[in-house]
Amino acid sequence: GQPVTVDLEPETTEKSSKKPSYDTKITVTLPIDVVDKEYGDDLEAFAEAKGYFSIEKKGDDKVKIRMREYSYRLLLTSVGMETVSGMGYAMDSGDYPFITDLAKYNDDFSEIVFTVDMEKYAEAENKDEFFSVMAVYCLYYQEFDENSDGSCKITVCEDGSNIVIESREISEEDLE
Repeated sequence: GQPVTVDLEPETTEKSSKKPSYDTKITVTLPIDVVDKEYGDDLEAFAEAKGYFSIEKKGDDKVKIRMREYSYRLLLTSVGMETVSGMGYAMDSGDYPFITDLAKYNDDFSEIVFTVDMEKYAEAENKDEFFSVMAVYCLYYQEFDENSDGSCKITVCEDGSNIVIESREISEEDLE
């Protein structure tokens, strides 16, 4: 049969085109990492500095925050930029010389496509590590995204032809 290829044109989703209202208030549960280290355990001071309406600790590793939807979108944008730069750092580290590009990813990092040099990829012995490392970045972002299901699909395709070489669905449980 025909090889499977990947369309590398960016997708536009309803979520990214919907403009958040500045006045809409939402409540989200986020990793405690969202609290800047400089505030320590003083969650109220953190919430006040950020312009959040309320904050409450949930267990050891989560906080429930009441904030403007606009603030939440800004937070997701910032975490998304951290996610992409983390992947870029991993790609530039020299550990994965077979990767040629982070070709495509969707808004919530549930689907990512990398292009690879076929010869180098065929010889690589650290493919499992590569998939795990990239999944950690995706799943980190998804901890902040209330709509996430905690899994990602990472696809590797041949640079130039976009023919799919390998695709893996990875969830948080797979990495434990």
